[in-house]
Amino acid sequence: MAHENLDSLIGSLAQDLKPVKPLPHPLVRIIPLVLFSLLYISAIITYVGFRVDLGLKLQDSIYLFEIGFVSLVALNAVLVSALLGVPDARGAGWFVFSPLVMAGAFVLWSVGRGLLEGFYMPHFHWDACLTEIVAMSVIPALGLGVMTYYSNTTRPRLLAVVHTITVAAIGYVGLRLTCPVDTVGHTAVHHLIPFMILGTVLGFTARRVYKW
Repeated sequence: MAHENLDSLIGSLAQDLKPVKPLPHPLVRIIPLVLFSLLYISAIITYVGFRVDLGLKLQDSIYLFEIGFVSLVALNAVLVSALLGVPDARGAGWFVFSPLVMAGAFVLWSVGRGLLEGFYMPHFHWDACLTEIVAMSVIPALGLGVMTYYSNTTRPRLLAVVHTITVAAIGYVGLRLTCPVDTVGHTAVHHLIPFMILGTVLGFTARRVYKW
């Protein structure tokens, strides 16, 4: 009798359910986004033009380290974004916090660089860098939104932070290829602070933005 009641309960709960297609592996899900973002950023950089001293900068080990590390941050963050679209993050555990650790390491490295170079923080104003960073970031941000729409996160605030890191890293790499100003103060004010503001807003509104 108990088994019949249990079967009846399960049947009543499941009668309106429909088969769903499981989400592809996160690595598969991010491939279109990564490829399209690369093509899009390349098109924007080609339109804007590479920095005039790029040939010399490509011989600068510090510049190459900076570009390479931030590119790894972007790849890591977009992968974690896909993982966070699954309720248990596919058992990733501590790995979902790795973009925060990498971003924090980059901030500390930049502070150390600034201490060696001397800090000069320019006044915040709308300039060509801000126009370019908006152009470089809007499509990758929309791509992340679409990817998240077809998933179901249980950590909206963490996802909002990771999305901010992803878009910031993509835009930062693009700007370092077009903007000829290398000072830490300029990159902080005009390349990173807009994303810090965006991340703060997303953090407070995450449960509404990622409510699906």
